[in-house]
Amino acid sequence: MASEPQKYRLLADIMNDLALLSDCLVPRVLEYRLPLLCFSGVSRALCGVMAGAVGATMTAHFAKRGNLADVSAKSSSVGTVAQLVGTMVQRLLSLGVEFNMLGWNFSVASDNVESIYLGDFIYTNISAHIIELQVDPHLFC
Repeated sequence: MASEPQKYRLLADIMNDLALLSDCLVPRVLEYRLPLLCFSGVSRALCGVMAGAVGATMTAHFAKRGNLADVSAKSSSVGTVAQLVGTMVQRLLSLGVEFNMLGWNFSVASDNVESIYLGDFIYTNISAHIIELQVDPHLFC
């Protein structure tokens, strides 16, 4: 993985996208929920292994003068902050979609909102990799 980290990062992102898609398909095809959930779990586990290995390689590359632990801690804290901000934004947006009528909770077009979020995530993920290819195309050869 150390020789071609971008290829493995791309593969990890694809595995994560497949896990998200299979998770979103579960409520729509309940008869296949067990295989879909198993596939999602395996895809997410493979994504974690590949992303962790690539992250360790990148951290070792950027660490200078024996500050590997410092670079790793900063990278981890930035990831934690990004997850917290994403969770807060998701919660705020989901509050705007729900309403209560006669004691029943309804979600207005939750499938459409979920599809928009998922489509946007996959689009931006692919766009980031295309930009990465344009910046340094020999990395994927």
